[in-house]
Amino acid sequence: AYDSAGQVVATATSPTIRIGNSLVINEIGWRGTSATDTREWIELYNNGPRELSLNDFAIRDGDGNTVVQLSGTISVRSYYLIERGDDTVVSDVSANLISDFSKSADEDAIFDAEFYLELTRQTGDGEKVFDRTPSNFNPRVYCKNDEECLSLYQSAERYFPENLGDDLRNWDIGDDGWSNGLNSEELKIHGTPGQRNGHNRVFQV
Repeated sequence: AYDSAGQVVATATSPTIRIGNSLVINEIGWRGTSATDTREWIELYNNGPRELSLNDFAIRDGDGNTVVQLSGTISVRSYYLIERGDDTVVSDVSANLISDFSKSADEDAIFDAEFYLELTRQTGDGEKVFDRTPSNFNPRVYCKNDEECLSLYQSAERYFPENLGDDLRNWDIGDDGWSNGLNSEELKIHGTPGQRNGHNRVFQV
């Protein structure tokens, strides 16, 4: 159901919003880039039927701390790219939001070993969870070669935005056959910021 502002709302049968079919965390540049490993990025995707205002949304970590306070809007079937620090993290794709990810510049905001992120919205009935990653999420489990995986700074990609984000089977390390974007040193980003995920393309009919 939607409210007068076009936002997804809880219903009597679904008091908390657990969706894999509207606004989701779609891709995570958890390793940063080869230019700077603390320059992480996060991509959201609006899989719903309406443009959404993001002014009441936040991305939080496992301790409930705000990583990013969102703002602006996201169009239908569109991506929303959040870059850490400035708009050169993905130098040839414009960020929708610049954030410090609530950390100093020399600190990892998304830990390389494991992390947890959730997408929340503040409503009149309190804060609702829209989407979440798996608990203690470690994208390295998908790497065939751990050292190579880390050195390539591959993103964590979601297979299907309509499927739940806390399902480990719905994630993988970035498909290097598909990539988009350059880092601040104009080197290839091993992910697809601002575009359809490589693993999702494999299932395109």
